[in-house]
Amino acid sequence: MVTNLVLVRHGETQWNKDSKYQGAVDIELNKKGEEQAQELYNFLKDEKFDTIYSSTLKRAYHTVKDIADYQNKDLITIADLMEIDFGQWEGLTFAEIEESYPKLAHKWAKDPTCCKPPEGEHIQEVEERVGEAIDQIIKENRDKKVLIATHGGIVRIIIAYLLELPLNRMFSIEVDNVSISRVKFYDQYPVVKLLNSTHHLKQI
Repeated sequence: MVTNLVLVRHGETQWNKDSKYQGAVDIELNKKGEEQAQELYNFLKDEKFDTIYSSTLKRAYHTVKDIADYQNKDLITIADLMEIDFGQWEGLTFAEIEESYPKLAHKWAKDPTCCKPPEGEHIQEVEERVGEAIDQIIKENRDKKVLIATHGGIVRIIIAYLLELPLNRMFSIEVDNVSISRVKFYDQYPVVKLLNSTHHLKQI
């Protein structure tokens, strides 16, 4: 049996454009993000998906909602696919975080497994909830093709989790807005077929 996961990061938001940390805050797509979602729709709408999932956050949900509607599929939301909760760092740029939390910011950027943002999630806690969600998705969709709309940090964690990579290297994986990554399972053995592809996007 072969199971296919198609992982999509949400379209651009204003906080993305402004280089602000956004995690649990429910930020909408901006105009460019909506246009990116349309490009994604044009590219994926005729690719047959058995099931379509999304984070509960609007920016992920609205990135694939039109695809789900076109294919007459329920868009199933899963809270455990939400982005990392950055706590007090939400809405700040890294420069602002450095200014307020100089030692912690540099330690976390170098190795996110060392510590966590104030009042935020530890990266290992995130991997635990995301891993459980992905394991359940795979269990329920054996030999099917699944589309998952989520977030940059979560795509990185999914790839690291499935390939058993060390989490302290997760930021070595680039994940752009509306990028597509594909993982194929051969007898439950994961193989990354595509990573961070944006060739479907026009110059918006």
